[in-house]
Amino acid sequence: MHFLNGRIGKAYSVVRRLVEIADEREESALMLDAYRSAGMCKLFSGAFADARDKLHAANRLYDREEHHSLAYVYGTDPAVLGKVSLAWAHWFLGELPEANREAEEAIDLARNLDHPFSLAYAHCLSASLHQFRREPEAVIEHAQAATAIAAEHDYIYWKAWAGIMQGWAEAALGEPGAGIERLKECYRIYKSTGAKQIVPYILSLLAEMQGWAGSPRDGLRALTSVLNPTGKNDVRFFRAESLRIAGELSRQGQVEKMTGYFEEAVQLAREQGAVTLELRALTAALRAGEANPGDLARLRELLTLAGDDDDPDCRQAREVIEAAG
Repeated sequence: MHFLNGRIGKAYSVVRRLVEIADEREESALMLDAYRSAGMCKLFSGAFADARDKLHAANRLYDREEHHSLAYVYGTDPAVLGKVSLAWAHWFLGELPEANREAEEAIDLARNLDHPFSLAYAHCLSASLHQFRREPEAVIEHAQAATAIAAEHDYIYWKAWAGIMQGWAEAALGEPGAGIERLKECYRIYKSTGAKQIVPYILSLLAEMQGWAGSPRDGLRALTSVLNPTGKNDVRFFRAESLRIAGELSRQGQVEKMTGYFEEAVQLAREQGAVTLELRALTAALRAGEANPGDLARLRELLTLAGDDDDPDCRQAREVIEAAG
C-alpha cells in the first residue's frame, strides 16, 4: 500500500529487506518479485539508471512456464509489468529505441498470455510513455484500448488512468476544454480508488492543459501542491517536467516573481540522469532567454545521446540550435 499511496521511501525500506531475503534464498520467483519491486520504487523516485538495472535484472529471471502463475497472485504478469516499466526508465534516460521495443514487447506478451489485467496495465503505461513523448494520437490509441478492457472487466483504476491520458491527448490536439473536463472526471475516479501514486503527474498534466486553455494562473494553482509538497508523497519521476511546466505557465501569465523554474528543472533532470527531460527543459530555457553559459553546447551534447529524427523534443531542440546559429 505504501507504493500506491506514493510513499516510495517507505515502500523501498520494505523492498530492500525483501531483496536481501531473496538473494539469501536464491529462489527465482522471490528474486523476480524483489528486483521488480525495487526497480519500480527506483523508477517512481526518479532514480532512472538504478530502475533500469533492477528491472532488467528482474526481466532476465522471467520464465513463462514457471512465473506466469504469479499474475494470479499479484494481478499482473511479472514480465509485462517489468517490460513496460523498463520502457519508462529507458525513455527518461534518453534510450528511445529501447523504450519503444520494451513497450511493444509488453503489449505483445500480454495479448499472447490472454491476461486482460496485464494488457490494460501495458496499454495504460504505454499511453503514458507516448504522453511523455508528446504524441497525442498514439496516446489515444492506447487509452482507448485500455478503456475497452477496463469497461469489460470493471477495472476502475485502469479506466481512470486511461481517461486521464485521453483527456491530455484531446487537449494537445486542440480541444483543451473537453480534455480538462475528461481529465478532472477521471481524476475523481482515480482518487475514489484510494490511490495517490500518480497524483503529482496528473496535476502537472492538468496545469499544462490549463495553460493551453489560456488560464496559466489556474495552471500554477494546480501545481501548488506538486511544487510545494506537504504530505508524504515522494513520487519524483515527473518533477523536472512539473518545474518546466511551471516555467512555461509563469511566462505565459507574466508572473515575474515566479522565475528560476527552468533552471531548477534542468538541474533536477541532470541529477536524475533524465536526458529527455533535461533536453526539454534546456530547450524551453533557451527559447525563453533564460539559458546559462554552456547551455547551448549541453543541448547539442544531449541531442547526440537522445537524437531521434521522429522525436518531437529532438526536433524542437534542433530548431533552437539552428536559430542560435
